[in-house]
Amino acid sequence: MDEFFTQHPEARVVKKIGRPIRLAPPKRMEPFYDGSIIGVGESIGCVFPMLGEGIIPSLICCDIFLHVLGKSSGKFNFKEYRKRVLERFDYYDDVYRIVRLKMDGKLSTIRHLNLMMSMYRNMKKEEKRFGFEISLEKMTRMVNAL
Repeated sequence: MDEFFTQHPEARVVKKIGRPIRLAPPKRMEPFYDGSIIGVGESIGCVFPMLGEGIIPSLICCDIFLHVLGKSSGKFNFKEYRKRVLERFDYYDDVYRIVRLKMDGKLSTIRHLNLMMSMYRNMKKEEKRFGFEISLEKMTRMVNAL
């Protein structure tokens, strides 16, 4: 946005519209189930905290649910479901921590280099899913834009 406004000084913000998004990742959203009620997708934190993107992570979570359900012979394996969800979305906790640190004004790219590199490595693995090239420069700009 800053770059755009620098290049187009005549441009102005007409209106800002925003809605709260869930930032907490699955690791911080437990329990995933209670009795016969099973949480899936955004309801259990399958939202990429940096972008607020939840549709694709929710579909990935649904695939995990269906896989576990398909392997079940009569009784759903809640523990396996939980384990698979936590494994698949593990790095979302690092991203969440980066977002919270940035929001609190406490993010230091040097002090929090391990968190930043975790986010970079994992986003790079999912580059095709995100639909744009992941580079350290772009990721740093994205974090600074928060």
